[in-house]
Amino acid sequence: GATIPVTAAPNPSGSWPSGRPTWKFGADTQTTTGPSISFPIDTAGTTTVTATCGTSSCAIKIIVVEVASLLPNEGTEIDDGDGNPDTKTFVVCKSDSGAVTVTATPNPGVAEANLPGSWTLTGGTGTGKLSRTVDKTIPGTTTITCTAGTSSKTIKIVVVEVDLDMAGVDESDEESIGAFLAKNHNDSDNDGLIDIEDTNISDGDPDLKEVTLTMNPALTVGTLKLTPDNGSIIRIYEYQDKSGGEVYSWDCSSTTFPKTVYIEGYDSTDASPIDLTLSYEYDNVEICSDIVKVTVAEAEIVSVPRFLFASATYATPIKFNIKGMGSYVWITGITGSFYYDQNTDGTIDAESEKIAFTIGDRFVAGNVISNATRSNGTSSTYTGLVSASTYSTAAFTDSEIHSTPHGYFVVQVTCRKFLGTTPPTPGTEPEDEDLGPLITLSSRAESYDDIGIYNKVTIFADNDVFAAEPKVSMGGGAYYAGTGVYLDTPITTATQQPVTFNEGVGLN
Repeated sequence: GATIPVTAAPNPSGSWPSGRPTWKFGADTQTTTGPSISFPIDTAGTTTVTATCGTSSCAIKIIVVEVASLLPNEGTEIDDGDGNPDTKTFVVCKSDSGAVTVTATPNPGVAEANLPGSWTLTGGTGTGKLSRTVDKTIPGTTTITCTAGTSSKTIKIVVVEVDLDMAGVDESDEESIGAFLAKNHNDSDNDGLIDIEDTNISDGDPDLKEVTLTMNPALTVGTLKLTPDNGSIIRIYEYQDKSGGEVYSWDCSSTTFPKTVYIEGYDSTDASPIDLTLSYEYDNVEICSDIVKVTVAEAEIVSVPRFLFASATYATPIKFNIKGMGSYVWITGITGSFYYDQNTDGTIDAESEKIAFTIGDRFVAGNVISNATRSNGTSSTYTGLVSASTYSTAAFTDSEIHSTPHGYFVVQVTCRKFLGTTPPTPGTEPEDEDLGPLITLSSRAESYDDIGIYNKVTIFADNDVFAAEPKVSMGGGAYYAGTGVYLDTPITTATQQPVTFNEGVGLN
C-alpha cells in the first residue's frame, strides 16, 4: 500500500549508533531500525510514531485523512444504477428560494485549516473545502466531488420540477381560477352513446381537454402520478379517442416527457373546485408536485313540455339548471336542438332528425340586457323560451297523434363563472377581469325521465297550439307568472288560453 517516509535526526548531528533508533507505531514495535522508516497511509486514523535511542525518544502524530461522507442537508436518495457506494444521487424539489448545502466530512475529524493539500472539493457554489451549496430555484443536475488521496466520493444533486399544463389555463391562474370542463354527456360521434359512457370515440372527442405533463430534468426512475382529490368528477385517458383506457400513473423508466394525456368532465359538483395534482414519487415518497384546480359544470334539463303541436304559434318553455358554476353565472348564448322520430321508424338519427334552435331574448328568471347576454343572480335554475317559428320546418304531416318516446331536447349554454367578490346586479354585465373563461355546457344528449327530470316529448300532428304553464293571466295584458310547474295536458278552456310571450312582457 501507499506509504510516506518518517526520518529521525540525531543530536548532535552525525550518524546513529548501529541498530538505532528503534521505532513504534502506537504500541506496536517495528522490526525496522535506523534513521528512517516507511509509514503506511492506506488506513485512515491518528497514529503516534515514536523513535527511541537509549533513554532518549521523540514522537509525532500522523493523521491519515479519508473522505468519510459527502451528503446534502435535504433531499431523497434515488438509485443511480451504478452499484458504487461512493457515488450517490439525491433529488430535491425546485422552490422559489433557498439552497441545498452539501457537506464533506473527513475521517478522522479535523478542522478545515488542517486538511492536507491533497484534499479537494469541487462543484457547486463556494470555495470551501468542507461545504458547497446548490441553488434550489433552478432545475438541473449539479455534481460535487470530494477527494483525499486515493479516497473519493461524488454526489449529484438533482433539482427537479414537475409541471401540469392544461390547455387554455395561464400558469398564474392554475391554483386560483383553474380549468373549467363541461360534463361530457353529449354525443360527439353520433353513435347513439353518451360520450361519458362511450369507450371508443372515432376521430377523438374534442370535449376531452389536453393536459401536458412535464418533468425537468426528466428522470428515469420513480413514478409520475395524476391524482384528483375528488376522483368521481373527472376521468383521465391516454388518448383522445379513449383507446387504451384510463391512466393515472406513468413509470419514468419507460415514459418520454413531455407527456400528453386527456381529461374528461365526468360529473358536475356544486362543491369548491377540486385539486388535480401531478406528483413525482420515488419509493412511495412524494418529491414534488404541481396543482391545477378543476371545475366540472353542466347544463341539465329539468323539464320540457309533454306535448308539442305541428303548427304551434306560441313559445315553448324549457327549464334547465346550470350546475357546478356556483351562484353567479354570466350567460352569453343559448342554443339547442330538438331530436325526434321524423320518419316514425322507431329510432332517431342524431344527424338528420333534428331541429336546431336558439333560445332568444325571452328569458325568465334574470333580466335581459341584450339578445345574447344574461345573468341569473343567485339562482341556478333558468327557463328559456324557444320561438314557435322554430317548428315551422318540422313538417308534421301525420294526421294522427303519434308518440315519440325517444324525442328529446338538448341545450348548449355558453357562459362564464363570476369570480368577483361583490355579487353583480342581475342583467348588468360584470367587468371582464371578474369573469372566468368561456365554457359551453351541453345537456344530456338523450331522452330521459329520471326523478325530478323530464325530457320526453309527445308530438301532436294537428293545428292546435302548445299550452304553456298554469297561472297565466289575461287581465290587462299577457304576462308569465313563472311557477315552474309544467302541464301534463294542454290548456283548452276559454279562460286559460295559451299566451304569446312577447319581448319585454312578463320578464322579472
